[in-house]
Amino acid sequence: IGVSCNRHDDYVWQVQAGTTGAERGKAGLSVYFSCKIADEGRADEIISEHFAPVYDKLVEDGKITSWGWQSHVLGGWFRRLLTMTAKDYGTLMDARAEALSAQYGEDNEIGAEFASICGGHHDYLWDIVHEKQVSN
Repeated sequence: IGVSCNRHDDYVWQVQAGTTGAERGKAGLSVYFSCKIADEGRADEIISEHFAPVYDKLVEDGKITSWGWQSHVLGGWFRRLLTMTAKDYGTLMDARAEALSAQYGEDNEIGAEFASICGGHHDYLWDIVHEKQVSN
């Protein structure tokens, strides 16, 4: 029997911020961050205090459908996860560019601080084709 995926990492994440419980769009973006473990709490503060309002405004304006910030509990080497969804990839990428401009724009010390903590990342685009709500 052939195995097409002979290597993988499993993760358990804890939601820190975002639009939990919201319906997601058809196009998704996941940004997996490698962060300095000693400074992760500060990265979470920056997201909650400075970046969350940017994402919330994008949701309010209909530019993204949902967003989330999650922390590593168990698994591979990525320490934080940012997610965003939108109705399509063009809208999603435009919203991403708008968010990045607001967060890391000219003379933005907070953006620079965040990047010094969680600078390394891998980005993935996803087709959101099936979701099931799980009740507790």
